[in-house]
Amino acid sequence: TRRIEGHTLASYQTVPKPVAAAALAALKSLAEAIPGFLHGDIRLQNVLCLADSSDAAPTCMWIDFGNASRSGTKQQQLAEQTALKRLLGT
Repeated sequence: TRRIEGHTLASYQTVPKPVAAAALAALKSLAEAIPGFLHGDIRLQNVLCLADSSDAAPTCMWIDFGNASRSGTKQQQLAEQTALKRLLGT
């Protein structure tokens, strides 16, 4: 275990487009890497932005896997991605 520096997407008044794209990419990566993966708690508080300066592309990671499961369908995974897009305003 190590401490990771960053801030949740809830700290933004408006999430910048590159950060929003990184958050969605991170969720899609989880769905691709773990068959049936569902996070189960799609909220901006559960996405950590590690870098959002103009010098580097933003990197996002998901946190709080207390409601996660590995029994979701592709349709449910897409529903989580749609829910995230709605929260991000994209």
